[in-house]
Formats: sequence, C-alpha cells, structure tokens
Amino acid sequence: MELGPSDEDHQISAFPLIRLTADDCRATQAALRRIEAITDIHTLSGAFDLVAELRMRSLKLLDRTLDEIRALPEVAETQSHIRLASAGR
Repeated sequence: MELGPSDEDHQISAFPLIRLTADDCRATQAALRRIEAITDIHTLSGAFDLVAELRMRSLKLLDRTLDEIRALPEVAETQSHIRLASAGR
C-alpha cells in the first residue's frame, strides 16, 4: 500500500517485537500474515524472534491488533514501539 504525504500523516505505524515459545516460527508467521494491519514481518536475532510492522488509522485499532497478536498460542511476550516521526532521505 502506497500512501500520499497527507495520508501518511494520519497513519499510525507500530513495530511490535515478538518473543515466541516455539523454536519454529512458521505457524506464527502464517497467523500474523492473516492480520490485515500487518504490512511486514521479519525474523530477528537476539532476545525477540520476530518484528512486525503495523499500519492503521486509530489507537483503538492498534490496541485491538496488539491484543490479537498477544493472543496467538506461541507468543510469549511482546514489546511495542510506535513511530513518532520519519527522518527524510
């Protein structure tokens, strides 16, 4: 989804870090891909296993989406970061 400059100002972007209970993250990645607000998923090294990028238009939807992620069976912990501003290129 490509956003114009005015649309991007009204978008909330968040990046939940996700720690899993399982060593194999394929089932969780498949479940995350079914969540409409998730635009991207990456595996990580370190304390967390995955990071997702979320985009939505309200904090209420963000809260609901984070609840949906935390409810997935193999999700042990999340830590969310909300984008405040983007540095220009």
